[in-house]
Amino acid sequence: MQIQNLCLLALFVAIFSYTTSAARFNFNHFDGSNLVFLGDAELGSTADGSSLSGALSMTRDTSRFSHGQCKYASEIPFKPSNSSSTTYSFKTSFTFSISPRRKTNPAPGHGLAFIVVPTINNDGAAGKGFIGLLNQTNKGNPNNYVFAVEFDVFQDKNHGDINDNHVGIDINSVKSTVSEKAGYWVQTRTREGKKVWEFKELKLSRIIMV
Repeated sequence: MQIQNLCLLALFVAIFSYTTSAARFNFNHFDGSNLVFLGDAELGSTADGSSLSGALSMTRDTSRFSHGQCKYASEIPFKPSNSSSTTYSFKTSFTFSISPRRKTNPAPGHGLAFIVVPTINNDGAAGKGFIGLLNQTNKGNPNNYVFAVEFDVFQDKNHGDINDNHVGIDINSVKSTVSEKAGYWVQTRTREGKKVWEFKELKLSRIIMV
């Protein structure tokens, strides 16, 4: 199995309203409960294939342009039921790996995405640069009501990708509204003892990210 396109409504989400109500869930491992698998998505196996690993696999080495989605099965409100214009804030954290298991001609695919979508189905999903989210016909349609954070490891100039290693915010399209090269900031000291922030690039297709 190669983990290329991870499309999760969330592994951990906390949605807060202005009241005390909230929706929270946390997966320490996966057994298929409360999840919907679409496309090539399935429960992942261990490296030798002898048992389940507790992770999710979004693609299959045997399928060309493989892609899949795994979604949380229950609806999560992002707005109050009284039709207020106020939307709830949310936060999420998850661990993933973009790493092929093929020993010959290995490739990390095109990337993965954390998504928030209004429906369970993925009828309009395609592989390659569309990362299992949209397709050539429905890209950019304002009626998609799709929000995604993409972790992109392939530069597709047709989609305006800035490079082959970036994180982007996608709204109703795989052409990111804003994107930045993947990395993190660390605080260091100069020889004079002054604290400065330094950007360190992070290769998404070679690491496990938390």
